[in-house]
Amino acid sequence: NALTVYIDTFYHEVDVLLEHFTQSSYGAFSMKNLLKSVKAICYNLAKVETVEITKTLEKLQRNVSELASPSSKIQGMYGKSQDRETQDAINVALRCSLVDDLKETVDQLVEAVKRLVKMYCQTFLTDFFLGSSVVIPHDHLEVVQLQEYLIVCLSSAHRIPAAWTNQFEDYKIVCSLYHGTKRLAPDISTSLKALSRGLCERICWDEWLQFDKVHLCTLPRETRLCLMLCGTRSTIGAGEKATDKASDKGEASSEGKKVTYPLGAAAIQLFNEKGYLNQGAQLVPLMMGVSSDPIMPSCKTLLPDSVLVQVNLPDFERTIFFPEPLNAATSPTRSFDLLAPQLRTMVTNVMEKESCLSFSAEELEILWTYRHYMTAHPSLLPRILQAAISWDWASLSEIYALLRVWKPLRPIQAFELLLPQFPDLRVRQFAADSLNKIPTDDLIDFLPQMIQGLKFESYHNSPLAKLLLEQSCKSPRFAHQFFWLLKGAASQDATYKRRYELMFVALASVAGDALYQEFKKQEELVKIMTSVAEKVKEAKDKDVTLKQELVSLHQMVERKGRLLLPYNPSVEVVGLDMKSCSYFTSNAFPLKLVFKNSNPRADSHYVIYKVGDDLRQDMLTLQMIRIMDNLWLQQGLDLKMITFACLATGPKKGVIELITESETLRKIQVSCGVTGSFKDRPIKEWLQKHNPTELEYKKAVENFTYSCAGYCVATYVLGVCDRHNDNIMLKQSGHMFHIDFSKFLGDSQMFGSFKRDRVPFVLTSDMAYVINDGARPGHKFQHFIDLCCQAFNILRKHADLFRSLFILMIRSGIPGVTEHAVQYVQTTLLPGCSEAEATATFTRMIEESMKSVFTQFNFFIHNLAQLKFSSHSEGALLSFVPKAYSAASDGKISSVELFGYQKRYTPEKHYIFILKIERENQKVPTYIFRHFSEFVELRDKLNYIFPLLSWPNFSTRVVIGRSNIKSVAESRKTEIANFLRFLWGKTAEISQCELVYTFFHPLLRDEQEAEKAKLNMTKLREPLIHRSTNVGNSGIQGEIKLSIQFKKNALQVMVMHVRGLAEGSQLPSPYVKTYLLPDPDKQTKLKTKTVKNTSHPTFNELLQYEVPRQEIVYRLLQVSVWDRDMLKENNFLGAVYIKLRDLDLDKDNVGWHRLGRIQMPN
Repeated sequence: NALTVYIDTFYHEVDVLLEHFTQSSYGAFSMKNLLKSVKAICYNLAKVETVEITKTLEKLQRNVSELASPSSKIQGMYGKSQDRETQDAINVALRCSLVDDLKETVDQLVEAVKRLVKMYCQTFLTDFFLGSSVVIPHDHLEVVQLQEYLIVCLSSAHRIPAAWTNQFEDYKIVCSLYHGTKRLAPDISTSLKALSRGLCERICWDEWLQFDKVHLCTLPRETRLCLMLCGTRSTIGAGEKATDKASDKGEASSEGKKVTYPLGAAAIQLFNEKGYLNQGAQLVPLMMGVSSDPIMPSCKTLLPDSVLVQVNLPDFERTIFFPEPLNAATSPTRSFDLLAPQLRTMVTNVMEKESCLSFSAEELEILWTYRHYMTAHPSLLPRILQAAISWDWASLSEIYALLRVWKPLRPIQAFELLLPQFPDLRVRQFAADSLNKIPTDDLIDFLPQMIQGLKFESYHNSPLAKLLLEQSCKSPRFAHQFFWLLKGAASQDATYKRRYELMFVALASVAGDALYQEFKKQEELVKIMTSVAEKVKEAKDKDVTLKQELVSLHQMVERKGRLLLPYNPSVEVVGLDMKSCSYFTSNAFPLKLVFKNSNPRADSHYVIYKVGDDLRQDMLTLQMIRIMDNLWLQQGLDLKMITFACLATGPKKGVIELITESETLRKIQVSCGVTGSFKDRPIKEWLQKHNPTELEYKKAVENFTYSCAGYCVATYVLGVCDRHNDNIMLKQSGHMFHIDFSKFLGDSQMFGSFKRDRVPFVLTSDMAYVINDGARPGHKFQHFIDLCCQAFNILRKHADLFRSLFILMIRSGIPGVTEHAVQYVQTTLLPGCSEAEATATFTRMIEESMKSVFTQFNFFIHNLAQLKFSSHSEGALLSFVPKAYSAASDGKISSVELFGYQKRYTPEKHYIFILKIERENQKVPTYIFRHFSEFVELRDKLNYIFPLLSWPNFSTRVVIGRSNIKSVAESRKTEIANFLRFLWGKTAEISQCELVYTFFHPLLRDEQEAEKAKLNMTKLREPLIHRSTNVGNSGIQGEIKLSIQFKKNALQVMVMHVRGLAEGSQLPSPYVKTYLLPDPDKQTKLKTKTVKNTSHPTFNELLQYEVPRQEIVYRLLQVSVWDRDMLKENNFLGAVYIKLRDLDLDKDNVGWHRLGRIQMPN
């Protein structure tokens, strides 16, 4: 409405001007009001005063001046010699001429103002129309017929910040030309110009620039013109360096004595999405504070601080379009074997290079030259496309033919084609079609990268956008996740605001009204949770505030009836369990909220809502771990991984799924004292406590072993740092998992002047104690190492995928996700290494992690720091029994007898007391084993519950000398017997209470202790212990695991493990030695390192023989195991002989071999 008023005022002032000078007589005229009307329009249109308006106003000023005093012009032209009649005739003729000039100039001014309004409205898609719509020329011309060079006019810059006046002297614009990330021509720039003042403050260049050697006919369809506004100044402030000053805004360069600073940049697509060449005047808003970037958005979003640049592209007065490429019938495919041997070797070396590594220009040229011989290798397609010499119209026919004949990519490989170096529409359509083959439920895992991939699309209407919307139509779960991830991205990235808004509108349209209403309910839920969390965080009395604020949340959930939680649309809740809600005492004071399940028989849903922490790093890390787990499962490797939902609902706020029946490693360790981090048994005892039968415990140990292997590999690859025992958790089922991923990709937490994370991953002795089922390494730990190495090598085969996923996230704004981070992940996956070499390297990392005491010291320091936050174990009647039991659950006890006591030596010398329990309706008695301290705990808690009784006291005083001796045990036996008689002499209220039955409930250790004591037990099972069966009269026993393959012109022998070696008076220190027989001079001897004091050593060392393939088949591989003795001769422990001609050396031959006697060569 304001613009309409301003334009009407302008037309009125124009009419006043014309009316004044078309009268028979007129006097002086003031242009003040006309200038004000033009200025008002310019100010209303973002302070844009075009060069055309400026020049026209200057011309109009001259016209008015001449009309106001025509006599001076006559005198200048004819002098004073004319008579009056002649002079009058001249005056009339000149006046008519000047009035005509005035009218012409006024028409030019009106057209200039109209062009400004239209340019502005077309740029920002406003709903304002001035006159008739733009007429598109009907004449069409293919761009391939234009031989002209590409030229561009940099007219002016507007909305200049006031601060620049004193900071910079001159300004220029640098122009770049890109196709994707490839520069098409050298940069060109305008001359330096200072600020000028007209109706508005602006910078005027009005210069046409030409890209030499860039013909319009050779432009790729997705060509981008990038602009960068730079400011210069000749002096530098005291103590300030130019590069330091510019570091916040981009790069700085020096031009003589002037220093150049990048101030803002923008990008323009030369062809629109329909393939028409953009022509005429363009108004381009700059993204401020950045350097020129070919990947920045081309969408024209006017931000509050944006400088506007007017760019004039050539106007051909006809429609110029990019024609469809010729349809080549096919691209020739040839067998790779047809290449000459030398060429085949050269091409093979390039092909075998891992594509996550960068290719040189020479290597790319080789790939492109011999592309027709590689069509059977799908993973090479992105490299071939990267190697394409040109993407102009003439080249597209050949490139598109390659897409048709190339062996299909695995769908997951298509993510690489979404990277910004592949802007071509047909290629991106090819990528979208490939991704469409992934099941919708699997594709959800990659939604964050697909949303980021929208940024690299040249146009809003893109194949990727259509794919996302089509998948949203297929799956409400996909649409739900897409909505929240898009909302989270949009709230933290104003640069792509317009594109995200369009996607929101499209998603709401395809999702349907029911799902849209569900989105609105969830948004309201998040809004209330945010309000509650913020108020609790700021309140002094947090408990009172929490109770008050939860009322509104409870009422909202009740009012809505049924509600889906944002992180999972399958979780439907109907209410809030306010009594169970609380908050955590960490810095952000996150809320713990408990929602009632819509299914009354199902468990409640526990969530954490946090305000003040950026959860995007956690989201990305958990996403990568889920992808890793899926890759492992596809290869048949189930590592029992536990992950949890995490969703950022806005800047520094979000919701996290709470895993129930779990505990932090710190709480498990400090249950054995603040120094529990240095002890081996806490984790094992905690698992035994929560898994009271042998079968449950074995399953828990299996879960622990597999999940520990998975998280060791995952945290190493992702560079997860700040690992302490409060962000490593353990479920009662044995599953280990990590939380809190705010430090990742190698961003290690510092402790003073050194890194807290000094090992590749967290693997401590108490974890190994659970895996080994004891302190000594055995075949179980070897299996753990194999799991780790197998999982690691599976991820290495998908290095391209992780590289692509992280590159797609570089512009997400997540802290730490940079090009350096991409390089970090590539490096952790050991590019260039063979599988055997990677196995050996990861084994060394396991050894390094196990040997380091710094991890446990770090845990101990964290224990000390968290002492003030320690609390008692909630819900447990006794510290050593996690649950409560009763007569109803276990059966009524008829008698309890103190059966005796026995001596134990682990973890240290002590006595354990045996109780014989008989229950009604159970014929076989059970036996339980309790420590004296546990009787003391029972007595103290009974005394607390029943304080009116005089309970017998136990002798808990400090004993001078040794306390764990037989005489002390005898004394305690008498005290325990008296206590039991006193207890069973009381009423059922006391003797049959839950506390008593919980104490006498059989535990896993009771089964294990009974096995040691050889007592009859119910459901007794003998633990599975691996025993070698190949013990012969020679005293040689054990097996060795080898991997044998001929690769890279060498026989590769991977010495993996040895198990079940014979033990003498002490444990052996084995090493392995190999020969290729016959070898009379012993020139083929190779050996491994020595592993000290173990009968189950792990080596994972690669030994290589560079022997011709044709000779290998006639050789015999001797592998022998020896015990290194520093004082005496090394002892022979066994050998194996392998006929290499019996193996398929093209494959990896992995297996166990029995050790036998050494054979003397004939």
